[in-house]
Amino acid sequence: MRTRLLSWLGVIALGLLAVPGCGEETNGGEGGATASGGTGPGGTGGGQPGGAGGTGATGGTGAAGGATGGSAPTVVTLAVDGDIAQEGLTDRARDVAALITGHTPAVSGVLLGGDNARFDGSGSLLDYYQTYWQPAGEANWGQFDVMAFPQNGNHEYSETDAQGYFDYFAGRLGAIAALPGYSGDAGTVGKGWYSVNIAGWHIVSLNSNCGDVGGCETGSEQETWLAADLSAHPGMPIIAIWHAPRYTCGSHGDATEMQDMWADLYAAHADFAFSGHNHFYQRWKPLDATDPEAVEDDAAGITGIVVGSGGVSTYSVCAGGDPRIASEIGGDEGIGVLFLTISSDGSYSFEYQLRSDGSIFDSGSGVAHNAPP
Repeated sequence: MRTRLLSWLGVIALGLLAVPGCGEETNGGEGGATASGGTGPGGTGGGQPGGAGGTGATGGTGAAGGATGGSAPTVVTLAVDGDIAQEGLTDRARDVAALITGHTPAVSGVLLGGDNARFDGSGSLLDYYQTYWQPAGEANWGQFDVMAFPQNGNHEYSETDAQGYFDYFAGRLGAIAALPGYSGDAGTVGKGWYSVNIAGWHIVSLNSNCGDVGGCETGSEQETWLAADLSAHPGMPIIAIWHAPRYTCGSHGDATEMQDMWADLYAAHADFAFSGHNHFYQRWKPLDATDPEAVEDDAAGITGIVVGSGGVSTYSVCAGGDPRIASEIGGDEGIGVLFLTISSDGSYSFEYQLRSDGSIFDSGSGVAHNAPP
């Protein structure tokens, strides 16, 4: 399977792969989606990005680029997850890894939402990654380092400046910096934000550890970069990922410090904002940028999806819920991974697969707000 993944990645990196469609239903026009809720409530919208990578010391090839005029669209399937490897519980993450390697079509990129290795501050973060994240006998997620698009979470910052994260992913972050459309400071300690282009989509990875990176509010270095980056990529479908969700209902509340960057993404017509932090799966209906409480906006809203369910100790979903939540599942039965297929024609489809029995809990498809004409 690993040989199949890497050979497929190489083809994409050369821009030679053109798959004339992904087989999923795309319906709903601009921002609209057809979705099913699996064993939970259904809802609207969904979709995810992905790419290529390297591990603690090496780079790698990746899924990048898009279709040119007159050619068949480029189609890429990605996995999205966060809050993955934890000492004593790595069998869970290993099972989720098996869902990724067994997926058809083959996954060509893995978007990481932070707390990838749930470091507790004892010892070093680099050792934790090498001991619990990487080995085949533990979480076995090291096999995806060559195709990862990493971001860090609050547990990485249990070590000063999240140094071990930057050390472990140094080679991969360097490889990302060579991908088409790259912008940002992926491998710079104290920063860690970046963007790339994949299959005609603009993928933005943000550092939500705002107190450690100089803030996230308007005028901060990261927000200033984001606003300029989005302006430099007008008309592209947009996916963002960071650790602490702007909107969530659970053990952790809304990350209000991400409001200004959420507003930037909304103004640029972003489709998705993936995150982790809360250890469950929770998909929100498309929301606008009203502060402090966003309003449903099916036509132009951002679909926020919390995927903090990659294998660590789990949380229950929030009591009482929120009418803006489209689908959610918590507890150990909610552990799983989200697969996203994106196309250079602006269409997308997604499915959330459960570790427990391999079933699809949530799924949907649609067309990006910024889909090409």
